[in-house]
Order: sequence, then C-alpha cells, then structure tokens
Amino acid sequence: MRKIIVYGEIKTFYVVSISSFIVAGTVLSIFFFSLLSYFSYSRLLDEAIESEMLPEAKIVLAKLLKSEFALNHALYKKIQYYKKKDSLIQDDINKIEILSTAHYILENGFFYKNFAKQSLIDSYYKLGIDYYSIGVKLLTEKYEKGNWKNQEEKKRLFSRLFEVNNSLANYDEALFFLQQLVELEPNNFRLKLHLGELYKDREEYFKAERILEQIVFESKSYDTFSKKASMLLLDIFDELLLQEKMEFYFRYLAAKGAQSDLEFIKRYADFLYSYYNIERVRKFLLTQYSQQKDEAIYEHLQSYKKR
Repeated sequence: MRKIIVYGEIKTFYVVSISSFIVAGTVLSIFFFSLLSYFSYSRLLDEAIESEMLPEAKIVLAKLLKSEFALNHALYKKIQYYKKKDSLIQDDINKIEILSTAHYILENGFFYKNFAKQSLIDSYYKLGIDYYSIGVKLLTEKYEKGNWKNQEEKKRLFSRLFEVNNSLANYDEALFFLQQLVELEPNNFRLKLHLGELYKDREEYFKAERILEQIVFESKSYDTFSKKASMLLLDIFDELLLQEKMEFYFRYLAAKGAQSDLEFIKRYADFLYSYYNIERVRKFLLTQYSQQKDEAIYEHLQSYKKR
C-alpha cells in the first residue's frame, strides 16, 4: 500500500514537472518567435527609411511600438524615422515628436540615453534656428515699413533684430542694427562693448579701438565695462605688437585703480615678461604682493620663478 502511494506521488510529481516544462517552453517559444518577428519588422523599417518610403515605414513603426519587451528599441527607431522624415520634409511637428520621444527615453528608459540626449540637442537647436528665422523675417518687415510708434519701440525693434541676426550668424545685419542702437543710445556702454567686440572679431581694429576707447576714457572708475573694454584693447595692441600703446594703457589703468584687480596684475606681469625681462616682472609682483598681501599674487610670482 505504501509503495503504491509513493509511486502515485512520484507519478504526480513527474506530471506536474512535465506540465511546468511544457508551459515554460511554450512561453519561451512565444517570446522567441515574437523576438524574431520584432527584429524582422525592425529590418523592414530600416530598409523603408533608407529607401525614403515614409508611408510604409510609418506602418511598420506602428507595429514595432506595440512591442512591450523591446519598447526602448522601438522608441529609438521612432526617433530615427522622424529624423529621416524631417530631413526630407522639414516640419516642426517632426522635431516635436523627436523631443517628446527623447524625453520619454531619458525619464523611463535604460538604453539609448546618449542618443536621446544628442537628439534633444539637435532638435532644440533646429527649432531655435527655425523660430529665429521666422522672427527675423517678421521683424525685418516691421523695420522696412518703419512701423514703430516712438523711440523706445524703435530701440526694442533694433535690439531684437540685432539679437536674432547675431544668433543666426548674420553678422553684417547684426552689425548694422547694433550701429543704429549705439547712435540711439550713445551713453550705453553695454552696447558699445558689443560693438567693439564685433569689430574686433571682424578684425576691423581701428573701429574697435575707437569705440572701446570711448568706454575706457568715459568711465569714471575701473568698473566692469571699463575692465572688459581695456582687456579687449590690450588684446588688439598685443596682436598688432603695439608695445607703446600697451604701456600707456597699463599706466593709465593703474592710475584709475586697476592695480587692485588680479587679472590686470597678471596681464601686466605677462606684458613685462614678453617685452622686458624677468627681473622687472618679479619687482612688480613683489611690490603688489607687499601692498595687497594676496596669496594669488604670490602664486603668480612663484610661477615665474619656474620659467
């Protein structure tokens, strides 16, 4: 009787084990065939995108997006599809689809995060260019019609035209509107500084010098604008090897209070090293250190001892 019971238990155990194995095998088979089906569709999508067959690609993409076990990969393919579509038919909707999908991958996914980040950068940049271009067109139409009520509205219009053209690297147009703004606001050092930088970048050094000097000489102290304008002037004179002009500006700025500024001290020390000798550098830095007790000056002095 005991043997029969034991045998029965063993038999039952084998039946349950076999049933479990069959179920597991069935699940794995379904998963395996689903995987094969998914990657078959994935290859079809790649071929359709490569062949620029967008309607067919969209149908295949819809099937891929129904997959639960490979959703990250499907979303990756979705971005590829919309990138291709946008390269053929530029539309903000394509870029918005890319943005929303990339954000989803970053927030919920485990894979393709670097790809998603780069997609965000590219799409935001392209959208920015598109909207700036539209802005330039509308603002230029307003400018050409002379459509402003007063001087303040005119300044706002010119300021926006400068900003959008500068952002789009339309430097000639940006320069024109910045020049107009400086004429409208001759005491605005911020605008003059922008204009001086723009002239310098274009290697129009005489114009840059003239506008930057206005900031330096009209400033009552060595403030933010005066400092920035001075450094740009020194860059120009150094590039043109105008030693006497550099010397004049260093002395003028020192008298205006620049010697309390570490950047000025380092710049003057580098000038002395380039045009004179190491002894003059050490003497200058030792004098500044004894007066200000600034460790940064002492560290800069030590760096020259190693040269």
